[in-house]
Amino acid sequence: MRRTALPILLFSLAVPLTLHAAPQLQPQGVVVTLSGEATKTVANDEALITFTVERRAATPEAVTEEVVTAGNKGLEALAKWDKNTVVVETSDFSTWPVYTRAREGETSMIGGWSARQTIRVTVRDVTKVSDVMKGAAETMQYDGITFRVSEASKKAAETELLDAALNDAKRRAGVIAKNFELTDDACQVISLTIGDTPSAPIRYYAAPRVANDAVMMKSAVPAPAVSAGESTLTMRVGMEVRILPKK
Repeated sequence: MRRTALPILLFSLAVPLTLHAAPQLQPQGVVVTLSGEATKTVANDEALITFTVERRAATPEAVTEEVVTAGNKGLEALAKWDKNTVVVETSDFSTWPVYTRAREGETSMIGGWSARQTIRVTVRDVTKVSDVMKGAAETMQYDGITFRVSEASKKAAETELLDAALNDAKRRAGVIAKNFELTDDACQVISLTIGDTPSAPIRYYAAPRVANDAVMMKSAVPAPAVSAGESTLTMRVGMEVRILPKK
């Protein structure tokens, strides 16, 4: 019996397969919220010094006179400075009774009076800080020094920081558009927020206050040579962007 060989036909089915296909945007696009940031290191050009005088005496009149006398001498020492360089303001003047410690079954009594005067001094030339401290510290105790960037210097740096922060936000929007195989012009800005965040100022702490005048005068030392240091200014922007698909 004769056998007939039948040809075997092979058919190839072409099935398209796309790996890692990029997700498609909706016709109205997608809204993305992102941020931009820029920083700059700026020399501190302003100092804030706090001076305090505190006394204790038998009567409120006596203690007030002591504090006022010491405070006035401190203010006189600061008065020699130009008002554009050194700005002085009284931030506190208070008087309060000091009660004795009562024994069991007894009532506390007023054993004396204390008073305090505090002045805040803004020094707009940081090279003068040590001299300013030395003058007022003859009769007052300085509680601390804070170095910071003046408002004028902040405004001078603001334009540069804002420009850099905006460019940073636009760069991020461009990265997102590129991942959808789009160009930068596919991005439309919907809203924008701007805010600056200066870093914490440098603060030096002085020795604790002492109420006794004789002790205070003994503890008075030449004003230290201080370094103003630097602060980092940061500008942040928030941007809401709509990314549109290709037409």
